Formats: sequence, C-alpha cells, structure tokens
Amino acid sequence: MALNVNLVAKYFLGPGTRAGSDPAGWNRTWAGYDPDADDEVNFEHNRGLWTLAPWHGSRERIATMSVGHVVRIVADIDGIEGVTLPGGSVKHALVGRVLRPGDPDHDRFVGTVVPAYRNPVHYLPGSDAMCLCGCGIVLSSARRWVPGHDQRALHKRVRERWGTIEHFVSWYDTQPHPQHRPDVD
Repeated sequence: MALNVNLVAKYFLGPGTRAGSDPAGWNRTWAGYDPDADDEVNFEHNRGLWTLAPWHGSRERIATMSVGHVVRIVADIDGIEGVTLPGGSVKHALVGRVLRPGDPDHDRFVGTVVPAYRNPVHYLPGSDAMCLCGCGIVLSSARRWVPGHDQRALHKRVRERWGTIEHFVSWYDTQPHPQHRPDVD
C-alpha cells in the first residue's frame, strides 16, 4: 500500500487570512497544491499536518499527493513525525524525499486516478513494490529489499568497481570524509 494525501488548491496562511497562522509553527505562508511550484516545494508545504494512524502510516514507504484525485507527487517516506499544535493535540507530518521521473515508483503512480474519499488521507490498495536490487520480487510496501538482497546489491557493486572488499576498504580509507553529512541524517 501507499499513503495518499488528496490536496486542495493553494490557499494562504498567516494573520488576516481565512485559514489563519500556520498551526504547525513552520511559518508556511501557504498550503495546498500550487501548479507553479515544483514537486519538492509542494511536498514541503503539504507534508503535514495530517491525522494519521502512526502504527499504520509509519509502515508505508511511499506517499502520494493527489489533486482532484489524480496523483501529482510521489515521495519516498522515511517516517512520520508528530507535531504538537498550540492546543496540545498532535497531528502528523511526512518525512521523506520527492521521487523524480525515471524512478519506478514515481512512474507507476503519477497520473493515476485515486478513489474519492471523505477524508483527505487514505491508503492505496495493491501498491506493492519491487525489491530495489532488481531481482523482480514483489514486496509489501513496508519493505525495500528482500532480506539479504541489500547486501547482494552492495557486494555486486563493490566487485564491479573495486574487485574485492579489501580493495574497496583501502580505497575508502584514503578518501576525505566530511565530519557531518546532511544528506545522510
């Protein structure tokens, strides 16, 4: 399955607007889908605040955002974070990265029609994914690899470029490494 959020058209947030100030405290000036913004900007403005069941939603690895019940954005989800609102209640936000054309999950979902539901958040049935190693095995959406296939894919790439693990380790140990990698957090 994949988690789907059905977005409305762009609307403004802030003092004096109908929606009021950003309840997340993120200082967003708008939410909803903006056709003039790229997918990353739309995702960032709409990744929360949602009522999600963390025990169910946190198992999903793909989230889609639809407009008019047509999927426009697909993201690889790392998790769901709780956001405490000023009144003390907790809503949820998606944490992840937007997928680009050429990614199998992006290409599979973008443009597909999702059913109309009363609530803006629902789960798409039958959206199983393939193992990332390329073996062709279909997985439940909560997984990215058949057990052990991540190691198989890693070792294949090490063999292709360095020949042996020892050669890879020798090469790696001679490379400069920054103390902090923001893209790995």
